[in-house]
Amino acid sequence: MLKSAMALLPAVLMFAGSAEANKVFVSNERGNNVTVLDSQSWKVIATFPAGNRPRGITISPDGKELYVCASDDDTVRVFDPETYKELHTLPSGPDPELFALAPSGNPLYIANEDDNLVTVVDVKTRQVLAEVPVGVEPEGVAVSPDAKTIINTSETTNMAHFIDAATYKIVHNVLVDQRPRYAEFTADGKKLYVSSEIGGTVSVIDVSAAEPKITRKITFEVPGVLPEWLQPVGVKATKDGSRIFVGAREPRRGDRWGDRRGARLSACRAAGVADGIHAGRGIPDHHQRQFQRRQYHRREGGKGYPVGSGGRAALGCGGCTELRRNHGQ
Repeated sequence: MLKSAMALLPAVLMFAGSAEANKVFVSNERGNNVTVLDSQSWKVIATFPAGNRPRGITISPDGKELYVCASDDDTVRVFDPETYKELHTLPSGPDPELFALAPSGNPLYIANEDDNLVTVVDVKTRQVLAEVPVGVEPEGVAVSPDAKTIINTSETTNMAHFIDAATYKIVHNVLVDQRPRYAEFTADGKKLYVSSEIGGTVSVIDVSAAEPKITRKITFEVPGVLPEWLQPVGVKATKDGSRIFVGAREPRRGDRWGDRRGARLSACRAAGVADGIHAGRGIPDHHQRQFQRRQYHRREGGKGYPVGSGGRAALGCGGCTELRRNHGQ
């Protein structure tokens, strides 16, 4: 049973520079910018333009480059995370949605929703290495800890595609529930978690054997909320593999656009859902005036902090927040 908690917080990834406080980078899809937060005070410290419809966001292992999918520009923009200046761009293919870096920091694997491709880009030479045909509407991307396997989820085909990083060929396809979004490996590379937004599940896939196999599906229960209204999207696993965190959004009732009424962050043990935290409210797409400000809430005192128009939390609803990692956490 997923239990609501009073504490509110964003669901994010963390990174810390050696001589500065932790930073949170939030891509604002409708504001066409990135908001930077101080994760100690939860105050906005900067906002900078990031191209048209910025979505996926990640940072290089050395913390020197911040990558942003500018989906409507058909490019990946690369920024200095200290000065927030644009350094250069990378080719991405059409409509880059989400991406993942290899553990070494190179190459970058990009999901191209419009052309049903995963584009592989060398971030040093800024050249396209390969274009891998995948299922319809590719979305999520993950790379195994040993860098040998790339996972892509295709929203319409309802599959997790296993791509050999050496040959760029699909070697396995695993059918999951409707509209898969995020894929997440455990640190030991033995399990893969795939969220299915419409299916309302997270598939647990054993990847330790020669043939990947779904061993179970995690479902969610919230008092007063119909199961079909819960839509798991973002997934992150702890380094010890004991828990995963799942951002589940909740559509507005009776809304034909399927807007988000709220987002819930679930802490899941290997055996199932342990507890949940209400993580914030979504913004109705048909009320443009509401895009001026969005608030998430921090755990201490329930105070809000604003981010830009259409801001997304990495686990909560769409995978567009990057926090600077703090001491490997």
